[in-house]
Amino acid sequence: MDTTNKYVSCVIMGGLGNQLFQIFTVFGFALKNGWTPIFPYSEKTHLGLQRNTYWKSFLKELHCYTTNHEGCTITNQMLQTFPRMNEFSFRYKEITPLSSIAFLLYGYYQSYYYFKDVEQVIFEKIRLKQQQDSVRSQYSGLLNQNGKKIICMHFRLGDYVNIQHCHPLMNADYYNKALKRIFSKEDQSNCVVLYFCQNVDMQMVGILTTLLEADFLDLKFIHAANVNSDWEEMLLMSCCDHYTIGNSTFSWWGAYFNQNPDESKIICYPSKWFGPGLPHNTVDLFPPSWNKIECNI
Repeated sequence: MDTTNKYVSCVIMGGLGNQLFQIFTVFGFALKNGWTPIFPYSEKTHLGLQRNTYWKSFLKELHCYTTNHEGCTITNQMLQTFPRMNEFSFRYKEITPLSSIAFLLYGYYQSYYYFKDVEQVIFEKIRLKQQQDSVRSQYSGLLNQNGKKIICMHFRLGDYVNIQHCHPLMNADYYNKALKRIFSKEDQSNCVVLYFCQNVDMQMVGILTTLLEADFLDLKFIHAANVNSDWEEMLLMSCCDHYTIGNSTFSWWGAYFNQNPDESKIICYPSKWFGPGLPHNTVDLFPPSWNKIECNI
């Protein structure tokens, strides 16, 4: 290993939203402190439920920071020998290196405070704008709604159905309140809803959207169907105008990647992000410009 550089890495785990927090946190520390980021390369995560990684797709521009990059002398096995820093708590806590040479972050690090000062640099590294432009072109039929503002609505059900003590399901009341918050500042007649969900959840989501359609009679609800991949879906979400997100990091990044000025977008999130089984303090998770919506669940 090149001892002239100081290396920071992390254990990659969870789905795309979780992985992004881990990767952005590593870059946040590296860019602010003059360290070199290095990530373990694999096509699947190895901790817990196996999930895809994105080094060949959404995050292909970061491949050069992985152990699979040509000329890299650090292996995945070597990364495991780095001193490991476990996440102290769910709230933001400044990272203090365990070693003057190298260390490994282990945790979820779900706070924008870890990278907000350098986020534009990281956005440029992953070519966020260019990838958004590509998605806008590919899915122009969904995004071109005769000049109307598009409200992104994300439903997170899936495995949450069986673990609601940790991850509660958002009901129609939450989405109703979120839409009303948006329409307190935006003309409803100038909006459409583009909603996102997993295919396996379409029956349950259909019930929710039917309830919402009954409350907002003149509001058009459009399903974002036939999107090629989850990461393209996240980018498509980021190209909308306003947001009612679910309680998931996938939802969070879909809204966070939107680069419009804060004053031109309304982002709503549920007051209950976790259930009683995960009593985390989420105060450092949401930017102050976002709107907390009380949910009765």
